[in-house]
Amino acid sequence: MAKDDFQAVVSTISGSSLPNFLNTFRQHKIDPEYRSNYYKALLVSLAGEPFRLAENLLYNSKIEKTSIGDDPIFILGHWRSGTTYLHNLLTHAPGTYYIDTYQSVFPHQVLSGQWLYKSMMRLKMPKKRAADGVPLSADNPQEEEFAIGNITPHSFYHFWHFPQDTRTIYEQDMLLDGLTGRSRERWKKDYIKQVKKARLNIVGNRFISKNPPHTGRIPILLEMFPNAKFIYIVRNPITVFRSTVNFFTATMEPLRFQNITEQEIKDNILYVYDKMMHRYEATKSLIPEGNLVEIKYEDFDETPYEHIKMIYDKLGLSGWEQAEEPFKAYIASQKKFKSSKHAISQKDLDDVLKHWAFAMKTYNYSMPDGMTVK
Repeated sequence: MAKDDFQAVVSTISGSSLPNFLNTFRQHKIDPEYRSNYYKALLVSLAGEPFRLAENLLYNSKIEKTSIGDDPIFILGHWRSGTTYLHNLLTHAPGTYYIDTYQSVFPHQVLSGQWLYKSMMRLKMPKKRAADGVPLSADNPQEEEFAIGNITPHSFYHFWHFPQDTRTIYEQDMLLDGLTGRSRERWKKDYIKQVKKARLNIVGNRFISKNPPHTGRIPILLEMFPNAKFIYIVRNPITVFRSTVNFFTATMEPLRFQNITEQEIKDNILYVYDKMMHRYEATKSLIPEGNLVEIKYEDFDETPYEHIKMIYDKLGLSGWEQAEEPFKAYIASQKKFKSSKHAISQKDLDDVLKHWAFAMKTYNYSMPDGMTVK
């Protein structure tokens, strides 16, 4: 997608409530060339206020009375590790629900303004992700971190908008360790409200989440959902690095309000991945026995049907008989998609092996087949 096309897209933060929008921007600087994008996003946020207020007035009581249903499933793992494929596959099971792309951007207009905002979204959003060609739709399963960022200032996905502040945002808003007392309870309440909205929107019994920042949030997730199920997927760190650089660079372009160089993006990826992997390994023991399955992307990609059956068996999930055929159909539809083969510079390879030595050793990876050094 050309740069001019990017500039026609309003940043996802435009779906924020006006108070949260203004509060978030007070905490970060805007580079001068992004001022017009700021005002476009501000206007969309302002226009959404009547719908937000109406949704709260008309639906808060119904949302409050809605249960989340069965114990949710959280897919954990770094970006570009196969989380999207796994999420899309699991949500083909009858009776599952999720936060869709529309709700992820407009979490305040889920029940009150879809007739207008979803139509606008369909007109504006690209048909495919710029980084990898994966189809995009307002109805597709999506990461809820965008929604969290449009509700609260405590979201790691503010790094898309303010990439110069990535490390500060990670420390404050990825782990949420600094949230205590009333602030922590408010974050949990806001999150659960979005899950309940998703159930009213999609209609189902089991919430399926795919949200990479949750990889560092096992403690707070268990506070909300003590018997939640978790699937952790890991992929060769060298492949993940090259793919994440491409993905972040392309995805960040229409969302950001700050300049950043490619090397700065790479340095931030090296920093966040290492922190996230250590955090996961340090906290996964909190998950009750029998509620965690760990898989490698390379194995899952080779035999997805066998892996999804194993996940159902190990987590004790019901409904396999109803889900088996939809799973088979989706797996068959994805066979035409092939993972891209990436080349990596010697410097990048040296950086990965230096900064991610822990992950390379822990998950027993070496140089991936098909990867070339340039």
